[in-house]
Amino acid sequence: MKEIGYSVLEALFAGALASLESRKAFINSLNVFPVPDGDTGTNMSLTLRTALEEVQKSHPKSMKEFISTLSAGSLIGARGNSGVILSQIIRGMAAAADSKSELTTTDFTQMLAKATEVAYKAVVTPVEGTILTVVRRMAESAAGLHEEDYTEYLAEVIRTGRQAVKETTAQLPALAEAHVVDAGAEGLVTLLEGMLMSLRGESVASGQLTLEGESEEHVGPQELTYRYDTVILVASDTLPEAEVRSKLTERGDSLVMASAGGLTKIHVHTNEPYDTIQYLMKFAPIREAHIEDMQYQANEYVGG
Repeated sequence: MKEIGYSVLEALFAGALASLESRKAFINSLNVFPVPDGDTGTNMSLTLRTALEEVQKSHPKSMKEFISTLSAGSLIGARGNSGVILSQIIRGMAAAADSKSELTTTDFTQMLAKATEVAYKAVVTPVEGTILTVVRRMAESAAGLHEEDYTEYLAEVIRTGRQAVKETTAQLPALAEAHVVDAGAEGLVTLLEGMLMSLRGESVASGQLTLEGESEEHVGPQELTYRYDTVILVASDTLPEAEVRSKLTERGDSLVMASAGGLTKIHVHTNEPYDTIQYLMKFAPIREAHIEDMQYQANEYVGG
């Protein structure tokens, strides 16, 4: 297959979701960075599930309708640090694809390049050895390919992604200490593997794969600097970005800001979630907010 339309692309994303769902527990087990709270697989799958549910509601009839709805849905459904970054990868892919009626592998390469650009921009302090590194490495690999057949093309991109995932362990001290790869990076390649399986007409595997040396407990109990994972959906995409980034960086870390379609999704780790919500209400109404106690999650994760 050398070109895919929006209905095939929807099927590929459905395969990606099935792949994420099948390995969700395993991806959760790798989650030690930035906080060992064991929810990366869950957050990524919930983000993509919401995106596809929005697509199903809208019944798109063109590539532009499909890809814009998928992007908006992923932003609405984005959960946690990994989910918000995934929504920005999808947003970047959408931006590169919405003017096309059919997608060649060259178009998909442009989608990966734009996904990398948008995702890095959304993360206030990008860290290498994470999902960001892996999407960039796959985009770079794709740019050097001249394969027109989608099956061969995706297989090669995934080979690069798998190698990049393995290398994350040496790139981040937290991963090296726990002897694991980055959970978000693993989730992203798992997503693409689901696309490839769908393209080949294969059923998604059971997801019981593990890495050599994997254990049930990767890290010991630790006191977190910032306790609350706070994800806020603001009903505006015209916030004063520099001001908001500066203010929220003073109050926490792991800040990700993503805007599209009249909405902004903000993810931050903070000890002042309600003050953060009140501050953002100065600019626009809050459509929804989710607050999770990461200290509790981390203690549960390590059996503390």
